[in-house]
Amino acid sequence: MTAAQRQFVRAQVAAAAIVNFALNGGVAWLTARGAPPAPVWAKGPCVGFEIVGMSFFLPLVTCLVLTTIVRGLGKKGKAPALDAPPRTWRWLPASTLGRGALLGLASALAIGPAVASALQAAGLALMTAMQVVWLKGLYGAALGALVTVPITAWALVPATAARARSPGAPSAGGR
Repeated sequence: MTAAQRQFVRAQVAAAAIVNFALNGGVAWLTARGAPPAPVWAKGPCVGFEIVGMSFFLPLVTCLVLTTIVRGLGKKGKAPALDAPPRTWRWLPASTLGRGALLGLASALAIGPAVASALQAAGLALMTAMQVVWLKGLYGAALGALVTVPITAWALVPATAARARSPGAPSAGGR
């Protein structure tokens, strides 16, 4: 990646952290105000399941929205194009929906349960509504920033080039 491309990705990461902190913390504040303390893990409704669900949907929605925004900026010449995604992220599907779903699935299976388990290991059996608000805001910011790197890298690749480079796509010249 060039310096301009890296700077663009860093700007998207910062924006994603701010937006996700405000959005996830704000929605949690609106829905959790006055709620009784919630268990971190339980058979019924609990903070752990909310975090796992958030771990799936945040990357999915971020991918759908951010890819659309970045590709729109690219068409206007306001985002530096990439010929191909960095090698680190080429295993992700070229499809925006597929990429978002796969990042969401990976986050929901690995990151979400680890975060909830770490809270319980730290001695938090119950969380107050304000603790949940802060958790969702901070976790949303961190997860949003994390998934924004591969999402932006793929979004900088023009849609036609991304489809041509997807696994299983025929190569140019039939080779």
